[in-house]
Amino acid sequence: MYRGRVFRQHRRGETKKLTGAARYWAAGGAGADDTGQALDAFGLDARLCRADCYEVWRDNLPALDLFLAVATQWKWLAGMERARRVGLDYAALEAAMRMLGVAGKGRARMFGDIRAMECAALEVFNGED
Repeated sequence: MYRGRVFRQHRRGETKKLTGAARYWAAGGAGADDTGQALDAFGLDARLCRADCYEVWRDNLPALDLFLAVATQWKWLAGMERARRVGLDYAALEAAMRMLGVAGKGRARMFGDIRAMECAALEVFNGED
C-alpha cells in the first residue's frame, strides 16, 4: 500500500536518498527526515516545511517507481508473537522490472537500489530503526 506522497527531485548518485524515501514510506510518511529540527535550529517555523513529502534526486525516480510498484509484494514470516516482513518477493520484482522495461546494466544497478530501500524499510517495519 502506498502511504503518503514522495516528492521527487534531483540526485547525487548515492542510495542515501533512496533509503530515506523507503524509511519515510515505511513509517507512513512521518519522521524520516530532520528538516523540522533544522528549521527550529535557525529559529524558523517548522510548520512552513511540507511534512507530507520526502525529496529524492531525479536520477532515483526509476528505482523509486519500481520500489513503489512492488510495495505490496512483501514476504512475511509468522512467528509465535507476531508476523513480520522478511523481504520483497524477488520473483515479483523481476516481473515488475520486465514490465517497466528495465534491462541491461541498469537492471543490476536498479536491483542494488531496491535492495538498499528494502533493508531500510525492513528496519522501520520491524522496529530496528
